[in-house]
Amino acid sequence: MSSHELFHAWNILKIRPKEMMPYDFGKAPVFPTGFVAEGFTTYYGDLFLVQSGVFDYQWYFNELSTLFQRHFHNGGRLNNSVVDSSLDLWVDGYQVGAPNKKSSIYVEGAMVALTLDLMIRSKFNSRKSLNDVMSVLWNDFAKKDIGYSINDIQLICEDVYEESLSQYFEENVYGVKDKTELISKLLKEVGCELSIKSNENLLEGYLGLKTAEQDGTLVVMSIEEKSLGEKHFSFKDKIKKIDGELVTKDTIKGLKPGIHTFLIERQAKEQEISIEASDSLYLKIRRIEKIENPSAKQKDLFENWLNLS
Repeated sequence: MSSHELFHAWNILKIRPKEMMPYDFGKAPVFPTGFVAEGFTTYYGDLFLVQSGVFDYQWYFNELSTLFQRHFHNGGRLNNSVVDSSLDLWVDGYQVGAPNKKSSIYVEGAMVALTLDLMIRSKFNSRKSLNDVMSVLWNDFAKKDIGYSINDIQLICEDVYEESLSQYFEENVYGVKDKTELISKLLKEVGCELSIKSNENLLEGYLGLKTAEQDGTLVVMSIEEKSLGEKHFSFKDKIKKIDGELVTKDTIKGLKPGIHTFLIERQAKEQEISIEASDSLYLKIRRIEKIENPSAKQKDLFENWLNLS
């Protein structure tokens, strides 16, 4: 968190969207580039900690894997672009709102930063990176007290990349294309892979439910679309008991596939639901892992990316 906030000393305190130049405290500063202000900062806040040697690459892999989980487990990423989420942030803040509608400018912006960085590094064999984009924003905008627009972001990225990025921005910034294929391809360039495994958590993997504990009770916060859980649960359902036992973290960890009875509270009324959970199909676990026997180019790109050489 400290690393994230420190990077804001450049990215947002000085490098600012045009909608904040000057900042007007009399109105909501609605702007479409929240993914740059917060997402790029999220990416660099973690990346700098491994590049500077504060943590090793395994720590960074854990952070990236957490990022992937937050990205791929949020159905809103396929319904609301990161630009729309930047604008919607000023409507209802960080509230969940309608299920599977919103995406996070922190998570989705970090995914944009990661993919752009790896695209640039791969094309230019580490001679260029997203750092070059940030340098232009610093020298041509921040130092001159000029605010950037979303069009400026694309043009700067294209200038650094030396090629049109219209399709990339249309699909990944203005659009909601699934990033599985893109991130898998880019990780391979740096000698890594996106591993996808079954989720053995009964609520998540077998039912498609994401829950959070509120006042000692598990509350359904999101449901994967077309999942088994979608047929039986609703947003904000409180799971009071499973198989007659009060729900705890240990209870959930010990649950195995099979027929289970859930006591839930919905709109202040309790009801029982019996569900047969037999296959782990939902909310799969995604992690970044190093591949065995990387090529010399892959090894070089990996070490330059994380400053390990």
